[in-house]
Amino acid sequence: MNLKDLLINVISTLNEDWENEALAQINDETNVFIHIDSISLLSIIIETESALENELGRYVPLADEKLMDSQNSPFLSFKDWVNFVAEKIGSQ
Repeated sequence: MNLKDLLINVISTLNEDWENEALAQINDETNVFIHIDSISLLSIIIETESALENELGRYVPLADEKLMDSQNSPFLSFKDWVNFVAEKIGSQ
């Protein structure tokens, strides 16, 4: 499993409905947090948990108090989001 590709796929699939141009091309520095609302962030979390469960065969909870923190959220850069998810997978 390539985690980065999985996470790009989750956001890209959701963005088909959102049609958010800022998320059309995701790179390591893409700040997801500033481009979508809190409901959309929750959608990313839920869809990522589902994709991880399908890929890994086990549930990996991603909910964390810092996800919605505008100063410390791992959504402030896509690279931080990838690292955050990798850490959650590793801590299970």
